[in-house]
Amino acid sequence: MSPNVLRGFADICRRVPDVSADLPHHLGKIPEGWLDEMIDHATAVARYTQSRNILVGLKQTAASRASSILTTGIDRILTALNDDLTQLLGQVAEIVHELNGAASAEQAVTNDAGAAWKHLTALADD
Repeated sequence: MSPNVLRGFADICRRVPDVSADLPHHLGKIPEGWLDEMIDHATAVARYTQSRNILVGLKQTAASRASSILTTGIDRILTALNDDLTQLLGQVAEIVHELNGAASAEQAVTNDAGAAWKHLTALADD
């Protein structure tokens, strides 16, 4: 879940206003603003509940999709990784003979194979 979504949820939680009481303290008279306070509180609580339910559902959907990708696509994933590795090994094999036996950067410089070593280290970064 992205940090922005979590921040948004935290903002919603902070917007749930406190109320002085569920019922007016003064019998026979509703204090001014009490009804608005109650409506604001009920609205904020409902929004919080809906937001939380949506985010929990989103999390569950994402977890389910990730699990599904692994179980249904593992063969395709492994095939793609194998293809990438085979291609990389082929590129390395083409460079190895240019290293003239060098097994370190120092040896590559000594064997006048600096360009091949640089190419090899670039492949390692990929």
